[in-house]
Amino acid sequence: GWYSDSGLTTTFAFTTAITADTTLYAKWDDTTPPAFTSTSPATGSIINTTAAGYTLSEAVASGSITFTRTGGSADSTVHTYTFVSADMTAGSHSINTGLALVSGASYTIAFDATDLAGNPGSLSKTNVTYDTTSASATISSPASGSIVNNANVGYTLSEAVSSGNIVFTATGGNADAGSPHTYTLVGGELAAGTHSVATGMTLVDGTIYTVSIESVFDPAGNATGTVSNTNVTYDSTSVAITNTAPAASTVINTATVGYTLSEQAQSGNVRFTHTGGNADAGSPHTYTLNGADLYSGVHTLDTGLGLVDGAIYTVSFDATDMAGNAATTVSNATVLFDNIHDITVTITGNGAVTPSGATGVSHGETRTFTATPDPGYHIVSISGCGGNLSGNTFTTGAITADCTVTPNFAIDTFTVTLSAGANGAISPATA
Repeated sequence: GWYSDSGLTTTFAFTTAITADTTLYAKWDDTTPPAFTSTSPATGSIINTTAAGYTLSEAVASGSITFTRTGGSADSTVHTYTFVSADMTAGSHSINTGLALVSGASYTIAFDATDLAGNPGSLSKTNVTYDTTSASATISSPASGSIVNNANVGYTLSEAVSSGNIVFTATGGNADAGSPHTYTLVGGELAAGTHSVATGMTLVDGTIYTVSIESVFDPAGNATGTVSNTNVTYDSTSVAITNTAPAASTVINTATVGYTLSEQAQSGNVRFTHTGGNADAGSPHTYTLNGADLYSGVHTLDTGLGLVDGAIYTVSFDATDMAGNAATTVSNATVLFDNIHDITVTITGNGAVTPSGATGVSHGETRTFTATPDPGYHIVSISGCGGNLSGNTFTTGAITADCTVTPNFAIDTFTVTLSAGANGAISPATA
């Protein structure tokens, strides 16, 4: 308005006649509200403190910051911070409201102020989540004490994080001048859930490592403590199979095999595959190594496989070590399985033996023969094949090669004793 005095107390009426030089005084009212700029936290942000920031366009007479829950964890309280004098000056401000917010709740934050002319101003930020809980991280692989042949790591995050590293640190075994090796998680590897990451690290064969997930921070800035699996051995050298038996082009009469392992294996097998000779409908025959069969060192074992007499096989040896490295297969070809031994009966004297002729016996078995002398003859002895005679029954020992049973029959003999009467003699006295 217009006034006739400098104190702006007397309103000038423009209907008044002007009779001399006149000075008029003008007064303008302030109708511009205070403005908030550069406010924090921002819409959609995740925070772990109750700090707030803003810039005021002018000094204000009063103001406040209010947090009102709109989602997430329950919070029935409307939290309000009231400006103190230092918060009400024009310019930039950063304050700690000290409000007791609830972790996991989402809020709308209202900035309100009234200037010295009584004009109100306000600004709101929405979907601001308050989070004071750190993400949890676990390593599923490699497990502590395991042996691996790659630098892959499996892990689980309880919530999405903004940063994190996988670290392999040498703790024993062969020296690793490049330790520690660090892989930085990126993109989807930072999401909540289960992950398997091929880090591509160049580890050293025979080195023992501690595998850690560290430097993990969630979007609110909460730090996760380092988690580690220890005593992880990196092994890129395959187990070697040597000194295998049966050798190529040999003849065998059992399914016993021999081999040497350069290190402990987690699995393996011995396989007999038919390649010739008598037919074998059951081929291939496979024995799976287990227990002590997998230890490092020299082994001899009876596979118990049902091989076919007269069949020819290729015998193969396979193994995988504790790190998953596969051995080079060892194959020995043209192995003949011959486990039928002939027992030949050769008779001396007059008599018979049943069974007669050449008798086929499986390796390791025994055979029983019955000897019958001709009339007037008896059994003197039966020998051969490691056997023994009981009455007229002869039982061999365990047959491990061709052998001969020799029965010996002899004619019965009798003694005739002569008795002479008086006045004479008989010669000879016996016959």
